[in-house]
Amino acid sequence: MGRRQVFTAWARAVAEISAELEFLARRLRGWTLLRSIRTGESCGSEEVTTGPDEVQRKAVEALSSPAVLTLLAETG
Repeated sequence: MGRRQVFTAWARAVAEISAELEFLARRLRGWTLLRSIRTGESCGSEEVTTGPDEVQRKAVEALSSPAVLTLLAETG
């Protein structure tokens, strides 16, 4: 099983466990979004711009994707 598959399986398991715990569910969505940005997976611009502030800050610090950086500069 590849890294992406392992992460996806982990994220699903944690999502099921934490579905009623809003903080954990929100944090998991943030981690999943950040991972998608880092790995170049498809994610919508609305997802990025409405994502948690912490994820946007981490994305700016860790990424060199011109598209994501431009999007956050314009709307973040």
